[in-house]
Amino acid sequence: MPCIHLADRARRLRPELTATAREVNALATAGLSDSDREVFLRLIRHAIVTLEG
Repeated sequence: MPCIHLADRARRLRPELTATAREVNALATAGLSDSDREVFLRLIRHAIVTLEG
């Protein structure tokens, strides 16, 4: 996993961006059962790992 260092401004924005990401995730998985949500998240994680090489 790459090591990422955030600039001061990015560190200040992190709480807001994290909250926004959680909202987007909730919208993206709305209507899915808990088991479907887990499958979806597992597949997305797999795709990310694959793309990272």
